[in-house]
Amino acid sequence: MTRREETDDFLAHAWCRDMMNEPGWAPLSSRADDSNALFSKTLWTAETIRAHQSLYRGPSDEERAAGKSTGELRILLSLGSGLDGWPGVCHGGVMALVFDDTIHELTRKEMMGTTVTVSLKIDFRRPVRTPSVVLCRAHMSRPLSGRKAEAQATLEDGHGTVFAAAECVVVMLQGNL
Repeated sequence: MTRREETDDFLAHAWCRDMMNEPGWAPLSSRADDSNALFSKTLWTAETIRAHQSLYRGPSDEERAAGKSTGELRILLSLGSGLDGWPGVCHGGVMALVFDDTIHELTRKEMMGTTVTVSLKIDFRRPVRTPSVVLCRAHMSRPLSGRKAEAQATLEDGHGTVFAAAECVVVMLQGNL
């Protein structure tokens, strides 16, 4: 089955259009090319995650000089009511899944390898209403040391409301999973 991202969901919001056109941010490959079957097949429906757009910005030369050696990953998501745990409210487990996937997309870019989650701590602050368009942004909070690194992420709307925040510890795999 051919799948199409419902990007019109993003274009309906000025904050999404602005973010998608912001200089310095590069779109990443489509989730259709991803081996993560949960996102590339199971949750890609008109009722679940209708649209998904990843954007990455590496650190600028000034940021590198100031000791900030990581970039940021942003993922725009259009969430449908098929993700509800309660009518009109996205299930918290879906939010955890979004954090985990976003952080691993970031670590693939930043660490150039495959990582697995050791711990994921989430502070749920506000319900995510569905259907809606949300933004998940992530950055490395502690760079790779040995095989371990840490990242932080937020799930928010485009106007500053944070629905949840996450802290994650990942480890780099040494071989194949």
